[in-house]
Amino acid sequence: MARLIHLSCIVNFFFGNLLCSSGQDFDFTLSNQTTPIKSTTAIPPLHKEVSEAIGSKSGLLFTPKENLDWHRDLNQEDPLRFSVTVDPESFSHGWLTVWNWKNEPVLQFRLESGEAKDVNFRIEGAGSYLITIDGMVEGMVQKRLIRNIARTADLTSARKMWTKDFFLGICTFPGRYHWSVGGESVRPESLTEQQARDLEADYMARLGFQVVRVDESMEMGRSKTGGEDAYVWNFDRMDAAVDAYVSRGMRLDLQLMNAPDWAVLPKYEDEEEHWWRYPHSEKEQRAFVRALLERYAEHTRFVQIFNEPDQIEFWAGDPEEFVDQFQFTHDEIRNFSKDLPVANGGYAFVDKTKVEYFATELRPFIDFPSYHSHGTLETMRATFDEMKEIHTAAGYTDPQFVNSETGFDAWRLDQERRQAQAVAQKVLYCWANGHRGILLFCGRMAKGPGREDRDLGLLDYEFCPRFSYAAVSGLVSVLAGAEFEKTHLQGENSFVYEFRNDEDIIVAAFSLEEKGEEFTIQSDATDAVIVDSMGNRDRPVAGRSLSMHLDAYPKYIIFKGARSVGVME
Repeated sequence: MARLIHLSCIVNFFFGNLLCSSGQDFDFTLSNQTTPIKSTTAIPPLHKEVSEAIGSKSGLLFTPKENLDWHRDLNQEDPLRFSVTVDPESFSHGWLTVWNWKNEPVLQFRLESGEAKDVNFRIEGAGSYLITIDGMVEGMVQKRLIRNIARTADLTSARKMWTKDFFLGICTFPGRYHWSVGGESVRPESLTEQQARDLEADYMARLGFQVVRVDESMEMGRSKTGGEDAYVWNFDRMDAAVDAYVSRGMRLDLQLMNAPDWAVLPKYEDEEEHWWRYPHSEKEQRAFVRALLERYAEHTRFVQIFNEPDQIEFWAGDPEEFVDQFQFTHDEIRNFSKDLPVANGGYAFVDKTKVEYFATELRPFIDFPSYHSHGTLETMRATFDEMKEIHTAAGYTDPQFVNSETGFDAWRLDQERRQAQAVAQKVLYCWANGHRGILLFCGRMAKGPGREDRDLGLLDYEFCPRFSYAAVSGLVSVLAGAEFEKTHLQGENSFVYEFRNDEDIIVAAFSLEEKGEEFTIQSDATDAVIVDSMGNRDRPVAGRSLSMHLDAYPKYIIFKGARSVGVME
């Protein structure tokens, strides 16, 4: 259970929360063994919408002692240290609640308004914890501050262990840290553009990602000079965006968007805005593609031509014009390199008729047919079924699909849990179903502060590592270097996959049933180790027959030295 160091606080045993007098500082220890408590009735559950406290003037502050210090690696034992303040002019008092990744409260205490208090958290094992601070007026919650703290393994070296048959990557936006959205900067004011870029890249590197898609080619290069065949490209920001990741060992999904606006076809010059959505002149577009390849091909795993061409938000020209531009772009790539794999910009399945047309017309030019799918695993399965059907009809033979953008919008605070579950589920499903790789969406959204708007990031605005960040870490900590072997169960709700890593068999299993399911896994192994979704390993147990309860968070069972396993529902 949560461990309290300052013993002068009084434990309310009925609710399991802590009633603490003013002027006290607090030290707590959290772990995957921390016992859930019964929350005070004044605090709404996570599925109840509460106005979010955003910014220094909100009246609620939860400030790290070190700038944006929300995370510890597993080899770090020191606590995370914070100062907490409840403004007496805005609130009578506050409640700080810590929630585990199952949306269960595990610690709660009252905060008197006025003076700042020091609160320190030591995390045992791995995992991410949600922190809410609720500002109260006359017994009712008026505002809620939201943060995460986490402790995960540093998996930087895991990048070198991944199988050649499957890659795991991330979509990021390091070229947008100069943006403002709705008058709000997309980065905390305490960070420069480069500091923000490096901080996000550090977090992504710790997850062992192999491949990264950055937003380089849509932003960079805006001028032309010196005659028809001379071009001047401004790669300053693009270089910084790419270097943040390739310097940390990742390879690029080099996404080739359109050249600068001045290269738009003359027939579209009367369009008032968003010229990047329209077809571009071949000469200028080829020059832009060539410049990108000359600069970044050495860091590239594969090239992706454009993005979601089946929806007008990205391609506003005719489908035939897209095919024409795709073909001469592909030709320019092949003039530069005969071997660099090419993927289409992921289909969004906004217009299935367009997807069918593109799949047929582009078949000779595509090495990795690519699609996008956000939301639940069920949604992704349906999209992938359509993807397979369309490409079979178009004559593809044994295509190597890439899911080049998949995420989950935690549109309400209780959906943070489902986001983490869905991200891990989709990685396992794609790996087990013949994908060449998957790119998660995304490292961090280019948006203003708070989580009220659409947010699919593994990190939030403040660079807090969310449940989904720790769930990816848990998966990679077990499966980096493994090879997929076979599927034991893949039904409507039950999923059991088998992997092998050297002498061990690893089973990854989860259930979409609301109440979960009971499974028994038998093997010829003497010992087995059960690993939870965050990467916490239990002590070895007898491995001949294991009965367990599965829910939507994947569990990983390592059967030491096993030659075979079997599953009984």
